[in-house]
Amino acid sequence: MIVSLWVVGLPSVLYLTTDFLSLWQVFPFLYILLDLLLLLAWALVDWDLAAQRASCKLQAGPAPSPCARARHARAAAWAAGEAEGAAAAEGRPGAAGPAAA
Repeated sequence: MIVSLWVVGLPSVLYLTTDFLSLWQVFPFLYILLDLLLLLAWALVDWDLAAQRASCKLQAGPAPSPCARARHARAAAWAAGEAEGAAAAEGRPGAAGPAAA
């Protein structure tokens, strides 16, 4: 979100405002735009992958952990375009999605 403040917010303020009054007129629309960017960023996050990365950071060891093997299998399956295959490779129950239930 900090990037969008500097990449979107600051140039917009500098380009669209000429005085103090126009600054206050631009702010509401700019905040709506920044909120939409935040919502878009939240919607595009792979929350399963984020949770897996967070849980794997807690597990550490000299040998390759099951998390590392699952991460590698998921990355390989994602590269091949098989999202269900990645979930199945991780061994998660119900990985095939709602159709399997």
